[in-house]
Amino acid sequence: MTWAARARCGGDPRPWDLDTYRTRGDAETACRLVCRGCPVIADCATDAADAGDAYVIRAGVCLWPGTAAGRQRPEDTRRLHSIAHQHRQDT
Repeated sequence: MTWAARARCGGDPRPWDLDTYRTRGDAETACRLVCRGCPVIADCATDAADAGDAYVIRAGVCLWPGTAAGRQRPEDTRRLHSIAHQHRQDT
């Protein structure tokens, strides 16, 4: 079983698609709720940072695009690496 299959959001993409939410505030709230207590948050954070994901919620972070090309903001990449490191040390 892959780490993604063990994620709290499971195979349902709706919780992490930012287009699902009406406002930025709703999305930010979802960031905290959707990923809280997820057993694979470190794997998710690493994968999101490596992939440069944007327009999604990954590892409790709303990944808004940082460039016109829709790329991940550098501060989000750093935050994802920090989350991955922190959660790997906690386990």
